[in-house]
Amino acid sequence: MTLKIILSIVVFLNLVLSIFVIGQNIKSTTNRFFSLLSLLAALWAFANLMTGFESIPFWLEATYALGALLVAIGLVWVLVITDGTFNKTKSSIIILLALFFSISSFIPGFIAKQYDEIYIGGVFTGVPGWGLIIYTLFYLFGAVTILWKLFITSKNTKNIDKKSQLKSIFYGSLITLFITALTSFILPSFSIFNFSGLDSIGFLLFLSFIAYAITKQHLFNIKVIATELITFSLWIFILIRTIIAKSAQDMIIEGSLLLITIIVGLLLIRAFIREVNQREKIEKLAGDLQKAND
Repeated sequence: MTLKIILSIVVFLNLVLSIFVIGQNIKSTTNRFFSLLSLLAALWAFANLMTGFESIPFWLEATYALGALLVAIGLVWVLVITDGTFNKTKSSIIILLALFFSISSFIPGFIAKQYDEIYIGGVFTGVPGWGLIIYTLFYLFGAVTILWKLFITSKNTKNIDKKSQLKSIFYGSLITLFITALTSFILPSFSIFNFSGLDSIGFLLFLSFIAYAITKQHLFNIKVIATELITFSLWIFILIRTIIAKSAQDMIIEGSLLLITIIVGLLLIRAFIREVNQREKIEKLAGDLQKAND
């Protein structure tokens, strides 16, 4: 039950990150790709959660299908921020490959010929399918390419702010891959399945590092920090109350309250960020005016 609550919170926070970052600058290609990445992460975590409620092949295969899309969109996003441009040809090839693996994941025998046991988090025991090896190679290629591009670009860039952002994302990627390898491969090989759902938390950490890198200028403002922390804490508190509600009526009431607090919270955070932006513009204009007077 504890792991299910954790995964429910992860789904919720991924959705919050998606809305929060796209709200910073909806016209930005970087922000839009992040929002899509975070939305896919929420769906992936939800599929992981559902394997704990219904141990059926559909939900397990859904985790693989969404995992292929996750690594593809993550790679496209990294190429955008490292190359400084959106390459339609490269991106189309990557996304088409991901769609192939995503659709193929639901083909009987592709992921597994036989399922003996399915555990929460998308881990299973049984007979591997014919496509599992090529799927794993695709996933590893995407993960390694992401790390390599982030490392090389952060090493070569001379822009201090960009270097700092790329390092944040690089370390977030490393932590995510370590947690995924530990909970989805290493521990299950020793027949330890209790932590298999925690790779979703690892990906949430990755998204948090990205969100930090994208909105870094706002996170240093103490008023915005306090508002975000209080708002997110309130959301999580109400979400937990909704999950553990003992009746349908209580769940509807708590869910409605959660929806209201989300809307109010997002408007409040956006108002504070707008205030910060306006103050920064005024300070810049004042500085320019002072230089002109001098």
